Amino acid sequence: MSHNNSIGSRLFLITALSLGAAVATHASTRPQDQVQGPELAVERVLQIDVEGNTRWTADQIRAALGHAVDARFDPLVIERGLDRLWRTLKVRAEVLSQELDGGLRLIVRVTELPLDLEPRFVGFAGVEQEKIYEWAGLTEKSELYLHQ
Repeated sequence: MSHNNSIGSRLFLITALSLGAAVATHASTRPQDQVQGPELAVERVLQIDVEGNTRWTADQIRAALGHAVDARFDPLVIERGLDRLWRTLKVRAEVLSQELDGGLRLIVRVTELPLDLEPRFVGFAGVEQEKIYEWAGLTEKSELYLHQ
């Protein structure tokens, strides 16, 4: 009798597993209800103003920032643009936003690093300036930032 109970238990277990698999398969192939969440307000950039620039033009700063006017605001583009401003123009910047009717105004506040257009070398008496430039990896037209 215990042998029959064992077979019955196995059949029940197999049937239950098969039924569970069928239900799981049916559930996964059934079309899901669309979940509606609150719509996020995605602002459009209406204008980009630049403040604090002296060496680079506002157009050059905006181009390096890379965010287009009349495009949806994209913080990832801004993040990459701030990195690009530093790498290419040696400009530190922050981007502020101001809400306007119908979109955003971005304000790029720029801090340009001080530049020495005429580097001076002390302690090289008797050495030609061209040789010093060569040692320093500069040319007469090279730009040298004070932090360097």
